[in-house]
Amino acid sequence: MEAVPAGVPQGAVIYPTLFNIYINDMEDGIPNELPTTCKYADDCSQYELVSTGLNSKMQEAVNFLEDWATQNKMELNTSKTKDMWIGFTRSSPAPPSISIGNEIIERVTKFKLLNWGYHAKRP
Repeated sequence: MEAVPAGVPQGAVIYPTLFNIYINDMEDGIPNELPTTCKYADDCSQYELVSTGLNSKMQEAVNFLEDWATQNKMELNTSKTKDMWIGFTRSSPAPPSISIGNEIIERVTKFKLLNWGYHAKRP
């Protein structure tokens, strides 16, 4: 058996369960006014609905998860992290870019999550 410095090793049937136990407290302490966090297996997604004239709090929510990951000796995988914005009118201004550390997250118009495809097509 080899030592695992942080996180959970991959490969055995029990590892997804161990991972879920490890990240169980991820959302604890997230203020209600921040975007919603959803976890499924080893995926985590955040989403928010922003009314016209209000500011997005997504960066604040990402910062919260980044701090949690650091405290738990984990890293957010910036290459697997995407930002998708869906506006309901042509005049909806795009929110500011989101970053993890010093890296700006790629904004996409198509994204696949748990085998469901999402497409952000502006009217």
